[in-house]
Amino acid sequence: MHYLRPLLLSLLFLFIACENKTEQINLLSEDYQSIDTDRLTAEEANLERESLRQSMSLNTLQSKAKQQHIYLSRHAEKQSDITDPGLTEKGKQRALWIAQFLLDKSIDVIYSTDYRRTKETVAPFAELTDKIIAIYDPRKLHVFAQKIIVDGRNSYISGHSNTTPELIKLLGSESTISITENDYDQLFHLRIDEEGLVKTEIIKSLASDN
Repeated sequence: MHYLRPLLLSLLFLFIACENKTEQINLLSEDYQSIDTDRLTAEEANLERESLRQSMSLNTLQSKAKQQHIYLSRHAEKQSDITDPGLTEKGKQRALWIAQFLLDKSIDVIYSTDYRRTKETVAPFAELTDKIIAIYDPRKLHVFAQKIIVDGRNSYISGHSNTTPELIKLLGSESTISITENDYDQLFHLRIDEEGLVKTEIIKSLASDN
């Protein structure tokens, strides 16, 4: 039955395109997340990923009325040798720098994984703008990417060195992104136009201590 999943996904997103945005997000979160992705082979996962890209370009993106701006960053510098580490002092400075940089960027929603280091990275911006931090599952990035596109709002997303490049790719960027263990100073800006074309910009925050 796995070979039917790409077709079913495409049909699902065609139906979603006919609903309002709140209903789109709810259907995506509840129906699609019920798929047991842990049992998929690498080939099946790639098929589902390609189906998502096709759905985004053929359906959702055609309905966008304005440009969408998405800012993504790996968490800032973290403490070491502890479980679920928070940020170091340098990391807190970086988080504040990013918050101040994004103040005039018309960000609508903030996302973070459920770890101290990622939540503390977006916390200064959340406090400055009085916004709630929404938690996403880094193990289901394909679901999350489609939700962001369907939603259409400007976003600030905190992730990890391995998940951020993958999420950028799933959002439609053709840029090759790599984040090493010591890279903390990259803030990625994806600008998605009305036709779904994605332009990627890399903004440097405070210099990393390499």
